[in-house]
Amino acid sequence: MVASLDDLFRLWENLRGTAEMPLHSAFGPEVLRPWLPNLLIVEVHRAEKRFYYRLAGTALSARYNMNFTGRWLEDMRIEGSPGYWEANFAATAAMREPRLGAVPQFDADFNQRRCTWLMLPLVPDLPPRGGPGPLDLVILGCVLFGGQ
Repeated sequence: MVASLDDLFRLWENLRGTAEMPLHSAFGPEVLRPWLPNLLIVEVHRAEKRFYYRLAGTALSARYNMNFTGRWLEDMRIEGSPGYWEANFAATAAMREPRLGAVPQFDADFNQRRCTWLMLPLVPDLPPRGGPGPLDLVILGCVLFGGQ
């Protein structure tokens, strides 16, 4: 069973201490183990607010029937899609604070799945993987589906 979004938020709060946001490097695999299958680590590149999936957990790949890791969000855009994830990544990057949300309905046309998610902003202190950078922010996301 995956640990809760509340537990992940508490971990984020503990690791940030008195800072606005914790460092990306504070969230290694040993710390994130309970959430790994459901995690996203997204690099927010400054140039045009581009979003690069640095890591996507196996539960996400299985649920959406695609591997997100190492891909740009714009390269996976579905024509006519309302841009749900792009809008929420952009809002998290702009607000620079944790955000909780949900996709309440299933929509096969736009590959939407019912889920609850948490997005946590991190200070980028590791080299980017999606290009030379610079990075504006890193978003640690966790997506939980019904029954998890």
